[in-house]
Amino acid sequence: MNEAASKTAQLKVLSWNILDDEYCMKHNSLECLENGEHIEVCEWHRRLPLVIAEILRNQADIIILQEVSPHMFVDLHSGLQPFGYDGVYDGEVWTAATFWRQPWDIESWKAIAEEPPHLQHQLSMGQQALLDTSHFFRALSVAFRGPQGQTLLCNNIHTDWRDGIDVRKQQVHRAFQLGQKVCSELGWRDVPTVLAGDFNTDTKGLDFIYEAPCSLQSAYFEVDAAGSQRFTYSSTQDLHLDKKCIDGIFHSGHLTSKEVLVKEKDAVMSDSGVIPNAQFPSDHLPIACKFVIS
Repeated sequence: MNEAASKTAQLKVLSWNILDDEYCMKHNSLECLENGEHIEVCEWHRRLPLVIAEILRNQADIIILQEVSPHMFVDLHSGLQPFGYDGVYDGEVWTAATFWRQPWDIESWKAIAEEPPHLQHQLSMGQQALLDTSHFFRALSVAFRGPQGQTLLCNNIHTDWRDGIDVRKQQVHRAFQLGQKVCSELGWRDVPTVLAGDFNTDTKGLDFIYEAPCSLQSAYFEVDAAGSQRFTYSSTQDLHLDKKCIDGIFHSGHLTSKEVLVKEKDAVMSDSGVIPNAQFPSDHLPIACKFVIS
């Protein structure tokens, strides 16, 4: 085997906003009641096994999650650990968490958790709980080492639907810079990079991600260019985002997208027409991409 071949590997990355427990019980439960769905489907102990089953069904090597609170992370870690997964998060509420399994190993990670005081999440990261923070923002940058020594950076991001494109652009750039800092401290340069998460806006319009300094590509470019009617979010209340692709996976040129996950509407929607429901645990659909990395 030549050196180039020995440095080539495949991996699958899954990204999913799994819907915060408290938010689900306060808001999504009302949507369920209004549409004839039982409120019990919003309870975390009912949604947890569905979340784990969906993750295991997709057999991802790296799992990028949003809206994870501390008790949810503990439950997810306990449920996924028997299947070889480990995970990290920053200990905050409504935050980003990343899980992985062998042959990938974590090398380092850093996080950002910011939000305006009126959200009252009582962030424990004192330097982030600033009175002049006016925008919700979560980012988690994790550096991985692959089976033949490959390096990989995964940036997990969650932005707010209330913010405009300028704020979103700034936050994406900050997540990118956070990842660069992680890699710099490890002495890594020119690292294959994945940026994934909940952008809370139509990801097809995030043109700045394709430009410097990010210069990334969409894993779903070919699917969307072919006219796919896919969506990643559904709500009968947030109609401006209903049935839109607000979650995305982007990647650097070191990675080649080979296969993506597209969940069909009939696979998640019940007769009530809402998610979550008894068969599906979140108001977001998971997205995933199988990459070749070299």
